[in-house]
Amino acid sequence: MARHGKGKCPADRQTPLFSARHPDGIEKLARQFMREPQRIEVAAQKSEGQIEQRFYEVTRANRLDTVGQLLRHFRPVSALAFCNTQQQCTELVTLLQAQGFYALALYGELEQRERDLELAQFAIRSCSVLVATDVATRGPDIDQPEAVINVDTTPKLRATNIEN
Repeated sequence: MARHGKGKCPADRQTPLFSARHPDGIEKLARQFMREPQRIEVAAQKSEGQIEQRFYEVTRANRLDTVGQLLRHFRPVSALAFCNTQQQCTELVTLLQAQGFYALALYGELEQRERDLELAQFAIRSCSVLVATDVATRGPDIDQPEAVINVDTTPKLRATNIEN
């Protein structure tokens, strides 16, 4: 699609290109359509030593209720809760909303404009809990939520005995 516009733009144009990720395809496009492209990288700021991690082992049946209990106990201004599936996201959002939290779901099956709207509401703090699948780790920049809750960890790997 970008190839169709080549030659139709003024020669003295500026062509900025911004990308959160930088796959090989972006580099190829830059070389193809830009004159003397420059690459500028901004290093992410790390908050070394300021992250406190906790682990709670709960039963599968109590997992979603526990998220609400943790949010009520710690009262973060913003929280990001990761789930493995769209269904689990929807169930958790429904439960949290019933408990009085303003929660939204973010998953891959949403249209891009819906994802952008939900992210914007979370960014300006009009939504306090964003429940997401791993789509939230692939691109959008979520600015330092006060709490990150991994509702479901990846399935356990089977243990294998290795004998000599």
